[in-house]
Amino acid sequence: MQSKRICCTILKFDGFQGALNFVDKLSAFQVMLDLWERKINAGRLAMFSHLCSYCEDNNYEISESLKNDIASHLHILKNEFSRYFPEIAKSQFAQVRNPFQAKMDDCVLHNNGAA
Repeated sequence: MQSKRICCTILKFDGFQGALNFVDKLSAFQVMLDLWERKINAGRLAMFSHLCSYCEDNNYEISESLKNDIASHLHILKNEFSRYFPEIAKSQFAQVRNPFQAKMDDCVLHNNGAA
């Protein structure tokens, strides 16, 4: 419900294109969080440049518990974004993004009194 209010607010200020841009950026951020979590679990920390440079400058090895804490935090953050903005990108804007690939079941047809 909250995500629909946010989308409506964005539509009021930026128009429909603003809402599509918001959804694209939100989806990209969620994908990035997932990628970062997988990389942390694989032991790669390059996406955290300050942390990497600190470790290199001070000859410090990051402990497994810190890697697990970072991965856990990213996982929780990803889940919170998914909970706060539940799947608004795929179905709501599909017919606007490409009307030739939209499914008829997803389209809302209005009868304006025409016979």
